[in-house]
Parts: sequence; C-alpha cells; structure tokens
Amino acid sequence: MKIFLSGSKTIKSLPESLTALLDDHCQQNCEFLIGDCAGADILMQQYLYDKGYRNVTVYVSGGHIRHSIDAFPVKHISVAGSVKGFALYRQKDIAMVNDCDAAQTAIIELENKIRKAKHTLNVFNATTVVPGFDMTIDMMLIYLPQLTHRKSRLARMKAAMPKERQEGYSRSSTIIEYSYANYDIDKANADYLAVPDELARAQTALDLINSKRRRSLNS
Repeated sequence: MKIFLSGSKTIKSLPESLTALLDDHCQQNCEFLIGDCAGADILMQQYLYDKGYRNVTVYVSGGHIRHSIDAFPVKHISVAGSVKGFALYRQKDIAMVNDCDAAQTAIIELENKIRKAKHTLNVFNATTVVPGFDMTIDMMLIYLPQLTHRKSRLARMKAAMPKERQEGYSRSSTIIEYSYANYDIDKANADYLAVPDELARAQTALDLINSKRRRSLNS
C-alpha cells in the first residue's frame, strides 16, 4: 500500500504518536510517499532511514531537490518553468495524492456514489409527476426555460406597433412603405402578463416537491 505523508515545515521533532503509526505501517511493508520540504518531510525521511526502512519515495517539484536522504529514490514532478512558489511545490503534493492507494480507492468509491446518486435523481425526475401540471420533473425543467424564452419573445411582440414606417427608403421616391403586425398585439400583451404567474406557479410546484423529498431523505 502507498501512503502519502506530509506535515508542517515548522515541526522540529516527530511526536511519539506519529512514530508509532509509522512503525506499524513499516511492519506492513507500506511504501511511503514523502515530499522534500523542511520540517515534517525531512524528519520523517530521517526517522525511516535511521530505522533501516527503505520503502520510501521522495517527491520533488521540478529538478531542484531541497531536502532528501540519498538512500531514497527521488521522483521528479515536471512543472512549467513559469510556475513559482507555493504553486510550484503544490505539484508534488498533487502527484503524491494521485499515486496514493487510499486516495485512488476514495476517488473510485466517490465516483461510484456519484453515479448512483445521479441515477436515482434521474429516475426520480423522470417518474415523478408535478401536481397541477401534466408533466414529470424532467419535463418541467425543460418547461421553465421555455417560459422564460416565451416571455422575452412576447416582450418584443407587445412592443411592436400595428403599423410601422419602414426605414431606408429613397428621398427621390414618393412611395412610403409600411410594415404591419400580423398578430394581435393586445393578445401578445395579455400573454406576456400571464407568463410571470405561470413561471411562479411552476417554480413553486417544483420547490414543494423538492422540500418534501428533502424531508423524506432526512427522516
């Protein structure tokens, strides 16, 4: 098993609780992944070296090694030359997390939980009918942006004039052209005024279902 070790660079000595834990993992022949920082990193390297344990890999950001016991292999993490400071040294920590067995197991478990949760949500949305609407939740999630788009379209329609003079005609021409609305502007205005109420009704219905679902999950 690969174990990522890290700690503060201000630490001057390792607590007995930590050395006891290291001893236990040494008996299990675990591989330790340690950085090259001062403080905890080099202290843990030194402790493992002094007890004769060699299943250790030191991770280094870029090509410059800051603190490392020569007996341990070094893994250099490639970093762009423009990256400096904390962002530079953070790259080795990211690499150690990615290489750590526990981290990979946790990621796999988390991904599995995400798949199950999303599937459960999709099934719930596809099968639950919203009261007051002949639609399931997933259909309502499409209906809401449609209402918003309808409101914008009706806003343009109701603002039009029944008869509008066309621009761009020639001064030498005696013919003036007009465009005419081919729909009932008053009805467009009435439909526009009705959309906010429908939006509020739909959103309230969805909020009610979500509230009931949260209560059932917490109970």
